[in-house]
Amino acid sequence: MSAVDSYVTRNREKFMSLSASNADVFPDAAERVSHRAGRDADDEAGYFTLEGRCGVLAYHARTVIMLIGVVPLTFVASLLGGFGAVLIAGVVIAAMLFMFFASVQRLHDLNFSAWFLLVLLIPIVGVLFSLYMMLMPGKCDDNNFGDWHEASGVEKLLGFIGIGIVVLAVIAGVLGAGSAA
Repeated sequence: MSAVDSYVTRNREKFMSLSASNADVFPDAAERVSHRAGRDADDEAGYFTLEGRCGVLAYHARTVIMLIGVVPLTFVASLLGGFGAVLIAGVVIAAMLFMFFASVQRLHDLNFSAWFLLVLLIPIVGVLFSLYMMLMPGKCDDNNFGDWHEASGVEKLLGFIGIGIVVLAVIAGVLGAGSAA
């Protein structure tokens, strides 16, 4: 439990009375104090939820996890013939859902609503916004979408691997475009 959490827990009644007396100024203060005082230390967002936040390293870690699942399954499915096409479609849909949830949580970390995913559909702007989502760190404090959580050791490792994959993909794209010209 962090120092802030223990302080809030010790002074919960005082905060609750302040929240009640200032309800017109801070309408959700009582709920936020109650939530913060009662939250669990391991209260992190799951992979398949639209709630919570996902930091930049955790986002790249989830991308690596998705790739670790998709690449072998797609290879096996390609060997299965007709049924393989159905399996590939299922794998692609599952990967898209997995990354949809990760992207929503990533936007929450940046204090944006999930509706901002629609920006990705705008040509050129979508590419720039995607880079913003992949590179911009979130704030290390609470925001409208929940508490901040530091990435675990495994998430940090996979996150740096994911960033390396993105950098290599960009370099390969630039070199490929240069050799085609």
